[in-house]
Amino acid sequence: MRKSIFVYSLGLLLMLTACDGSIRQFGDIAQLQWQTDQVIKVEANIEDTSKKYDMLIGLRHSSGIQMGAINVKVKQTSPSGETTEKEYILYLRDKETGELLGSAMGDMCDTDTPVEKGIQFKESGKYTYEISHLMGDVVSPVLEAGIILNLVEEKK
Repeated sequence: MRKSIFVYSLGLLLMLTACDGSIRQFGDIAQLQWQTDQVIKVEANIEDTSKKYDMLIGLRHSSGIQMGAINVKVKQTSPSGETTEKEYILYLRDKETGELLGSAMGDMCDTDTPVEKGIQFKESGKYTYEISHLMGDVVSPVLEAGIILNLVEEKK
């Protein structure tokens, strides 16, 4: 338990100190049990609509997770209320070897799955993301899930 708290604190510190223009927003999953009806809701503030972002879905889970992949749905709501929904597959393990993907520290693993490239937002303001899984049963053990928007560097 103490190791999990350290890993969580370290991850939180890294998220808060991102100074490269990236946006990382995660929501907690109670008791490591992502219920079928639980929606993770996070917000991202977009200030400059001329910039492009690559979007990833982040998942922090225990290395003991048995699933090889998780199907998720992401609903995005723009500042003006326009909504879009897309489904993605988050691979947690290598299809051939069964080895965990992502970066592990202790018994926790962070898997950041790229899902969209070169997104340019149409309007500035607060975007809301709602993430739910489509697995039909509880997904466990999962600590948190969220959205990562990495600023795309302009080529000079």
